Amino acid sequence: MKENSVDIIITDPPYEINYSGGKWDNTALLLQSETHQKFLRVLKTGATIIVSINKIK
Repeated sequence: MKENSVDIIITDPPYEINYSGGKWDNTALLLQSETHQKFLRVLKTGATIIVSINKIK
């Protein structure tokens, strides 16, 4: 993707609750600074990020 080309990111990342033992749900993807850098690289100034997260108990 081109830099500064995205108006909005809507994501529903893994909840990190180890659902049914799946590796996909144990990645800490949203916590990785590399993920944040990728978001910021493609987002336009003033863009929006919407993240769906699970209620933490």
